[in-house]
Amino acid sequence: MAIHEAPVYVPGINNLFVGVLEQGYLPQLFVDLNQDPPTLSEFESDPPVYAPNGGTYHGGLVYWGRAGGGNNSIGGTEQRPGIRVLDPTSNKTTTLLNNYFGFYFNGLDDLIVDSSSDIWSTDPDYAWNGNRTDTTPQLHAQTYRFPSFPPVNSGWLKIHSVNPMASPSPLMPKTFTFAILSLVVTVYRYDIVDADAASALINKRPFYYSQEWVPDGVNVAANGFVVAGVGMGVDVIDRTGSLVLQIRTHYIVQNFAW
Repeated sequence: MAIHEAPVYVPGINNLFVGVLEQGYLPQLFVDLNQDPPTLSEFESDPPVYAPNGGTYHGGLVYWGRAGGGNNSIGGTEQRPGIRVLDPTSNKTTTLLNNYFGFYFNGLDDLIVDSSSDIWSTDPDYAWNGNRTDTTPQLHAQTYRFPSFPPVNSGWLKIHSVNPMASPSPLMPKTFTFAILSLVVTVYRYDIVDADAASALINKRPFYYSQEWVPDGVNVAANGFVVAGVGMGVDVIDRTGSLVLQIRTHYIVQNFAW
């Protein structure tokens, strides 16, 4: 089980949930931080979730971007890429979203919930390229906002890889800020503004260019600093896009949680 993703810290029970992306593998992991030292254990939700590739905590629940799925039975259940919601106290999961007007998602990845309770999620081709789904991609790799559609960057942004982040108010006093990883190593910053009944992304500009590897798991701290996994470590970036700290590791950092 070398591929781990979607770390989500649940404060009420002081546990850290971690997704497992192994092909055909259903159990996930959790770290019990109430123990000294913390313990790492497997668990399988009811019903199980295959290959959660992104996750976030909101309103007492864990929201997973499920990448795996397909026509073939997985653990006796047919699953499709989409958004699954886990109640960490009961271990029960429900499907919130698994298609876009009848078209299957490619394999949802990183996701966040904004202050309006809208879910922003990316949908790259990782699941197909990594043999986590048996269905050829039916949609472009793009970013979605749910429950509000349509895709927020369909047609005008060529995405190599997509990872979302939404900033707290210190970054933009009157609007949210959204960043998308594109063109391999560049994180772009956008402003989110209201356009009629739906939000729109405007004012695209480069925010950060990674020195090595591809920034992944992009997230924002309460003070507005941006944090990203960049291969063998983590970059911490201030509000201006300047690197202020690098945390070096002996392993590839795909994601993180605090």
